[in-house]
Amino acid sequence: MLAGVPAGAQTLSGDAILVAWGDKPLDVTLANGSRMKLLFRRDGTVEASGAAADKGAWTRRPDGYCTKWNRFNRGEERCFTVQRRSDGGFTVRNSDGSLSAEVDPPG
Repeated sequence: MLAGVPAGAQTLSGDAILVAWGDKPLDVTLANGSRMKLLFRRDGTVEASGAAADKGAWTRRPDGYCTKWNRFNRGEERCFTVQRRSDGGFTVRNSDGSLSAEVDPPG
């Protein structure tokens, strides 16, 4: 089990993430407290606006997703897992299990 993941939390597949997030604007709080909006498009592109802005690509994986931004993370691909919270929002974790972001419930 990943560090900090609540017992019973279900990790979403990339396909489930596409259904939950595809083409829907998301309000996100990063681990450092910054707020931004993300848009994961069904065509495999992703956009960020708010505290910082960038564009890139995302790919689905059986256990989550990966992003490769034009500027964020020096353009390096990073992979994440996603757990759905009881309030309908999501917790996003880095590959080492540390917190990456909290996604507000879609609304």
